[in-house]
Amino acid sequence: MKKRQTRQKEALGLSLLNKFIIASICVMFFMRILGTLFNTFVGVSTMFDFYHDPGYINFRVLMANIVFPLRDFVEVLFFCYLFFI
Repeated sequence: MKKRQTRQKEALGLSLLNKFIIASICVMFFMRILGTLFNTFVGVSTMFDFYHDPGYINFRVLMANIVFPLRDFVEVLFFCYLFFI
């Protein structure tokens, strides 16, 4: 009887690993949405004058060459970790 109750309690709660995986997936999903919005914004902004503004060029370079490659690297590490488990 105690064994059954213990199993039911364990089945209802999420472990720390499960919470970590869910949070990581939410963060990766948010980063993918951010990347899609960034690409859309860059595509639309080519029609306007501020596309050649030095501050906007720095923003594009920072996002495209640093932030998104780091995002992709973290995703690869996460999936490798999931396959390793």
